[in-house]
Amino acid sequence: SRLLKAFNNPEVMVASGFVISKHDGNFWQDARRGDYIIGQSLVKTAQENMNAVQVASGCFFAIRTYFLKEHKFDNRTLAEDMDLTWVAIENGFDVAFVKDANCYVSDPDSWYLYNNQVYRWYAGLFQCIKQRNFNLFTKNPKLGFAVYFYALSALTGAPLTLVTIAYGLYAMPAYTALFVGLMYLIMFGVAISHGIANKHNVRRYHVYVLTMMVASFINYYIYMRALVNELIIKNPLKEWVKGH
Repeated sequence: SRLLKAFNNPEVMVASGFVISKHDGNFWQDARRGDYIIGQSLVKTAQENMNAVQVASGCFFAIRTYFLKEHKFDNRTLAEDMDLTWVAIENGFDVAFVKDANCYVSDPDSWYLYNNQVYRWYAGLFQCIKQRNFNLFTKNPKLGFAVYFYALSALTGAPLTLVTIAYGLYAMPAYTALFVGLMYLIMFGVAISHGIANKHNVRRYHVYVLTMMVASFINYYIYMRALVNELIIKNPLKEWVKGH
């Protein structure tokens, strides 16, 4: 019912809500929960404000029937939810992100499942970009900016962070510790604010944020594998693997 309120705006063709991991206590699930909380609270909220949501999460979204009949779910990529989200934005429509509509999902509890799922997400991103011949700015410059900013951040974020920390520990250990601590406190503050606002149990939120920070380097490894396979050696993912 909360999700459907977005369609009071006739320009909204697709709407998605806030996805939350149902389980925790496992490294992979804790990392995912932290990633969901921080990513949606910051990145997706910013994208929604500029009408350039990168993906209306397929596990929890609604779409106008006539729009779906016209455009359908295309099998040209393995990220059909992202592809359809971009189609809506490219045609001048809005994609809503409804922060107070919550969906609780079962996330991977092992490396095998986590790797399969995240790899498909990244491979699907590159396939959506390739389908548009890398030119996302023609139909909607905001979408192009949002997608390429995300892709560039994912490409450079982890190595730059590692280099900064490594050099800092050698040259300025005290300042580096302060820098890492501030990064954690900012993300923890974002997570806690969301949890309290939605009346969630925030007892383990510090674990979610710390685990997410560690898992970000694992995600970088998966991201680079997908980038090399999809864009460089032309070995695209062809089988839709749910992951769990």
